[in-house]
Amino acid sequence: MKEILLSVRPEWAKKILSGEKTIEIRKTAPKCKLPAIVYIYETGGAGVVGEFRLNEVDEFFLKDSGIASGYVCRLCFLDDSLEKMTCLTYDRLKSYLGDKKGYAWFIDGLRIYGKPKPLDSNRFLFHTQCKCYEAGCNDINCPYYQVPSYEYGEIDFDCEGNKPLTRAPQSWCYVEELEK
Repeated sequence: MKEILLSVRPEWAKKILSGEKTIEIRKTAPKCKLPAIVYIYETGGAGVVGEFRLNEVDEFFLKDSGIASGYVCRLCFLDDSLEKMTCLTYDRLKSYLGDKKGYAWFIDGLRIYGKPKPLDSNRFLFHTQCKCYEAGCNDINCPYYQVPSYEYGEIDFDCEGNKPLTRAPQSWCYVEELEK
């Protein structure tokens, strides 16, 4: 199952963890097959405070009439359901999305950690677009960097396109948790 690290501001993390916010709105959506595990990283240095299962992501557009349209036909501002589930007013959503489409990430199976997990190189790997297999790793700052050895006719790189996560993503990224 794919794993995702989602950066969330403290005020929104609190609403997610309390169960008040059951849909996270983003401008992009994962392209991986769902379900996925989403780790909630509370910005400001708190760490990974919990996780949820992402079973569904719906694409939608906002209309000036206040109605969400598209694949999210069950989410509509006429009955305030979208506003309640996202903890966002129509005006705030419109300000965030503008005329672009939005993605509703449905929060399911929320699990809150007793102690936040820090982001450190021993816990999470970030899935990069590493070119190790094609041309050899030229990133000398990569902990898996190796001077290529052609002794046996091939180059062996350990990163497999993954690098230790050293900071939280701007919005979200694919990760792999090493220590469960």
